[in-house]
Amino acid sequence: MKKAFTLIELLVVVAIIGILATVVMVNLTSSQEKARRAQAQSTMKQVKDSIMIARNESGKNLMQITGSNCSACIYNCTDWYPERPYDHDRCLNRWNDMMDSIQNSTNGSVGMQSFKNIHDGKGRPYFIDENEEENNCTTPDTIDSMNYGGISIPLSGFCSR
Repeated sequence: MKKAFTLIELLVVVAIIGILATVVMVNLTSSQEKARRAQAQSTMKQVKDSIMIARNESGKNLMQITGSNCSACIYNCTDWYPERPYDHDRCLNRWNDMMDSIQNSTNGSVGMQSFKNIHDGKGRPYFIDENEEENNCTTPDTIDSMNYGGISIPLSGFCSR
């Protein structure tokens, strides 16, 4: 007589496979999110390092280089002003303009082209808040991501006050 699996045994096996698949998918999603966050932090650090070089070479603070004291505020690239609609294209264009300004401030010695048209891991452009001239020069400039927080750019000593 042939021994066959019962319906209950087959259902138990299918249920176990389903549970294992769910656990694997949750872990995979978590790993992908951690990788996106790490990539965003790495990109912001590279931009910060380039800005530091540009400030040292030009002898100007970031507000003087970009011509704004809050590039992120212009088109509500942040969630600081919920009453204003977020405009992805304008925010990305402003980011690209800032990269050009930083590169131009050093006569092209600091290449910023690789940072143009980039997004954080969730599709939002990065943004910069040029704070150095605020609060008697005690507030550092910041590079931020709506989704992954930000990093501060240390004060450079180029504050005009």
